[in-house]
Amino acid sequence: MIMEVLPKRPEIQRGESMSSYIYRLSELNHYPNISTISAIIRATTTQINNSELSTESITELGKLVMKKPEEFYNHISLKTSGRIPQYMSKTIIQRNKVKFCPVCIQEKYFHKIHWTLLPLNMCNIHDIMLIDSCASCNRDISAKAFHSGECPNCCNSFTKSTLVLPYNKMYLESQKELFKLIFEGGSTLPFKFSIDEYLKLAHCSLYLLEGLPDFLGCRQLISSFYNRDGKKQCSSGISNAFANVFWMYNNFPENYNMVLSKFFEIKSGQVMYMHKANYERMFENERFRPIRDTYCSFVIKKIDAGEIRRDFSIFKTSPELLEKRNFVRKEEARTITGVSNDKLLKIARSGSLKILVKEGGKGKYLINRNSLNKAITSEHALLTKREVGLLLGIHVTSVEALITSGMLTPICSNTRQYAVFDVLEVDNILKEFRGKVSNQNVVGTPFRQLIYGYNKFSLSIIKILEFTRRGLLNPFCMSGFGTLADNLYLESEVIECISLLRNDRQEKRGYYFAEVCTLLRIGEKGLHAVLKKHQINADLTIYFADGRKKRYFKCNTVDKIRYCIEKKKAN
Repeated sequence: MIMEVLPKRPEIQRGESMSSYIYRLSELNHYPNISTISAIIRATTTQINNSELSTESITELGKLVMKKPEEFYNHISLKTSGRIPQYMSKTIIQRNKVKFCPVCIQEKYFHKIHWTLLPLNMCNIHDIMLIDSCASCNRDISAKAFHSGECPNCCNSFTKSTLVLPYNKMYLESQKELFKLIFEGGSTLPFKFSIDEYLKLAHCSLYLLEGLPDFLGCRQLISSFYNRDGKKQCSSGISNAFANVFWMYNNFPENYNMVLSKFFEIKSGQVMYMHKANYERMFENERFRPIRDTYCSFVIKKIDAGEIRRDFSIFKTSPELLEKRNFVRKEEARTITGVSNDKLLKIARSGSLKILVKEGGKGKYLINRNSLNKAITSEHALLTKREVGLLLGIHVTSVEALITSGMLTPICSNTRQYAVFDVLEVDNILKEFRGKVSNQNVVGTPFRQLIYGYNKFSLSIIKILEFTRRGLLNPFCMSGFGTLADNLYLESEVIECISLLRNDRQEKRGYYFAEVCTLLRIGEKGLHAVLKKHQINADLTIYFADGRKKRYFKCNTVDKIRYCIEKKKAN
């Protein structure tokens, strides 16, 4: 739709929302509603009601009222103008309904852009609470209803709304500081955070506060998230939650520790883990380092008291924090040291361990780390089968193979339930069979691929080590501190070793059925026919549990088969 300049072009008021201005503009020019202007500036009614106008729409509006588009930029939605980060817009920007200060609209009737901020629920001029529903019927107020001046449901005049004062001084202070930070560019908020930083801090902190009792004396639980069943945008709830965020960091760290204590006291299970993880995301920003340090100190005290476990996400992202603990759980000590419960009890009875018994909390037995470290120093000279596997970089079943071959000697210990192994013997195996460091760009077959990929050729871990000892395999690696799993082997040497194994197997056990077919240049059906006709049996047949069988034919049997085949050809 094309239209020239409007005859009546009012000035936009300071702080007025674009929605309010367009409604006033339509009324002064005697349009029945905003649809006419909406069509001209190519914006939907919803966009106008929420002041979410595009640059093109603002340009068209400027032509209608003979104003530069720049004059309107401070009056559009806080989301569209970029004053509020995108990730926070859905949480703190009010949409599809409005709130207002009853005193402000008595002085001059228009809607202000900062009233669209959900956490801001107090007039910064008159220090009274904003009204977000009809005082008579409690219905939400739409932009259209507000600009008509009365509730369409009960005809109650909005200018006659009851004045409500803030419920305490801290709430009042938090609202003023939030207004200063976002709309005036200056604030005395804790840590001197910028707008983006403080909103990030608040957004993450709401996960800690959600569902906790109000710390400002309001008789209700803190609730700020409305994207769930039975919930809707509530300016009073979100503003109250932001006030608690302000209080939480205002008297730092005393108030902060009170919130953390209440959080771990009330929340549990999946909800606690989810909210805690969402809160800890803010620690990726170094500006929150002082808060992170205090948080870490708190959780370290909690884990020392046995009230939380080491699987907290903060310990996963910063495992070095676990080193600051004074105590470990009994089951964790068992995992760390590889010492069984019986062994721990034996060490404890000897008086070498300092154990703290907690009647409350989730962990009953807590062991002093220093005493534990001293008590197991001697135990570190002995390794379990699992530890041998980890040290050598091989599977536990491969450790059994080393024992059977005599390369590894088990030791019986009075303090261990199972056999253990001398760490020096394991270290000698590693030194002998670990590959030499090579800086050349040479392609090799990895150790584990050699074991699992060539197993059908009987190339077991023992054979690999024997070939290495004989000099037939010369492994190399990229680091001098790796395990056997880091070894690489030349393909040519591997093929030569497989050939030796094949020859050895053919000599001792015989040829596979498929090898006989290849050797005599006969198909499987033909070979089966010859064996059946001449009643020739395999020298060795191995039956597997799944019904398969493997047959071996020694050289004299192969010669017999060859004779039968040649005799048949001669006839």
